[in-house]
Amino acid sequence: MLAEGLEWFRREHGSVLDVTVFPTPAIEKEQMSGAKLREMPTTAEAYKRYLTKFDRQTQQIERLQRVIRTLRQREYEARTAYEAYLRNLRVE
Repeated sequence: MLAEGLEWFRREHGSVLDVTVFPTPAIEKEQMSGAKLREMPTTAEAYKRYLTKFDRQTQQIERLQRVIRTLRQREYEARTAYEAYLRNLRVE
């Protein structure tokens, strides 16, 4: 299951990143963009571009967080099943 999720992630994003640390820089970047938006007049063209970019990044971060949750859940289920299998394994 986890391998399938990682393969999907590789197809979607071109590489398999360490999904446990990937969101941190993206979230920091999102927070910086939000700070820039607050400093800028709402009538500026740049404000509209930043707002569009900020919204797109936020959606991407949320989607990646869902992917991470799904992959972690799959990994947990696979690990739990494997550990149960090992506990019940009888070697003669």
